[in-house]
Amino acid sequence: VAQGVQRENFGHNQMLRPSAAYTPADEQEVLQILDRHRGQRIRAVGRLHSWSEAVTGDGVLLDLRRLNDVRLQSDGGQLVATVGAGCQIKRLLKELDGEGATLHSLGLITAQTIAGAISTGTHGSGRHSMSHYVVGVRLARYDASSGQATIEELSAGEPLQAARCSLGSLGIIIAVRIRCREQYNVQEHFTESRRLSDVLDAEGPFPLQQFYLLPWRWSYFIQHRREDDRPRSRLARLYRLYWLGAMDYGLILQILFLERVARSRRLIRLAFRR
Repeated sequence: VAQGVQRENFGHNQMLRPSAAYTPADEQEVLQILDRHRGQRIRAVGRLHSWSEAVTGDGVLLDLRRLNDVRLQSDGGQLVATVGAGCQIKRLLKELDGEGATLHSLGLITAQTIAGAISTGTHGSGRHSMSHYVVGVRLARYDASSGQATIEELSAGEPLQAARCSLGSLGIIIAVRIRCREQYNVQEHFTESRRLSDVLDAEGPFPLQQFYLLPWRWSYFIQHRREDDRPRSRLARLYRLYWLGAMDYGLILQILFLERVARSRRLIRLAFRR
């Protein structure tokens, strides 16, 4: 147990100041912590990518990073992964890659934990949120009769639906069972349009697409995407490097420079227009 710790979220807009912080090694230790702090406010955290005040509080903090096991099994001809709540998505993807499998949907940031991602509605483009593919949740909570900490398995009906995206309100998620699928390639290209109707018309042939509205330029930057059965292009890695440099880092660093260093609204408008 650690006391007097402070944790800042990824966006640097929220600070957590718990009265006690734990990093339990297994579910039995989680139950012991819950019994020790019965009646107090207890929160679990992942990689602190949430931006809202929902994550803050001065109670007990549980960091579940040590609950990160991954077990893969076939269930009715479909691959299902049982994943520890604190397992990062990038580790899960690595384990699935060894089986030629992947997740149905995932967000851009793979540093998130599986419990944090499903609990906050994380999603990709053109598909359901990650929580939609969850078929089971293992929770640590208080028994309504005895008041003792206990483990509950949710695998069907409204309880499962609630646990899929509960913001931590049903208890401490210990593990998640999530449906997976075979790996696939995505075809992608970009266009720009000043009409929203062009974006919407492209949803049919490109169901995985996403788009960005560029302020001050007032046009739509459309990332057309769909599954493709053809072999991966030899230029795919070069394209990813371009995307990483030009968009993931280049554009963001440019915006940060203009906003935090230059501090010029005129330059920001000019940059987006050009």
